[in-house]
Amino acid sequence: MPERRKGTDVNMDIIVTLPFYLDVYNFTILMNACVRNNIRFIRFNLSKIRNENDMVLLTEKIELIRSSVTGCNIIFDLPYPKKNVRIFNEIAEKKVCTNETLRYSSNCCNKGHYINVNHLNEYFKEGQKYLCQEGEGILYAEKVKDTEIVFKCCTDFIMRSGKAVIAERISNSNETDMFINYVESLYPEQIWFSFVESVDFLENYKEKLSYNPEFLMKIETQSGIDNIESIITNCSGIVFARGDLGLHSDIMRLLNNQEKMALLSKKRNVMFYIATDILSSMIY
Repeated sequence: MPERRKGTDVNMDIIVTLPFYLDVYNFTILMNACVRNNIRFIRFNLSKIRNENDMVLLTEKIELIRSSVTGCNIIFDLPYPKKNVRIFNEIAEKKVCTNETLRYSSNCCNKGHYINVNHLNEYFKEGQKYLCQEGEGILYAEKVKDTEIVFKCCTDFIMRSGKAVIAERISNSNETDMFINYVESLYPEQIWFSFVESVDFLENYKEKLSYNPEFLMKIETQSGIDNIESIITNCSGIVFARGDLGLHSDIMRLLNNQEKMALLSKKRNVMFYIATDILSSMIY
């Protein structure tokens, strides 16, 4: 059981997201830091997986954790039933300026600058603006083809590789089967689902698994907030995703909705987590 903090009536856990693409040496440093701080939950974001090589890297890291750390819980954060479209660059981050032109290819082109979908014209329209970098940047789609897209920056911002651009898509059946097979091979203790607005998909997903992990639902849109009563009765816990909710719902009600879900989760005796870049948001 997690440590009970003095002055509170709840159990509190810290969940750490580790980057699976690090080399073993640097990953081990981060893993040992988690052990020293008694962190028992390690999350991996599977929406960052680009190809089979990434799956090999992730498998390697999970085997390392399980061979070195006792009592550690592995969390798979799945891009299902919906996923964000993500932009990847050759460098981790760079400053972009207003009116700067950015060119990207689709995932299938396997170039350094790409977006993790195969048919860009199904998700982007010429002449439309798209939020990215958690609302810090705005991109204008100048040209959109099946495998290529040209954006013009509408603001100055820091472009970080792997961050989402607000153009959601439904995960297709091939992706779903791939992730189910991967989950089956590594049996994480928890599975998180993304952009949950109902739990209609859950029974079908459970039937395809041979074991019973804890299922947590990430609330990232206004529809998820509106349907929280039915969602919370069919899962092990709720993940309140502040970053995406700030873009997909009324940001002025963010704290009220957070408190509402925390109290409802306590009443229904399910887990409640707050997910965001909390520490970086505290830097002034």
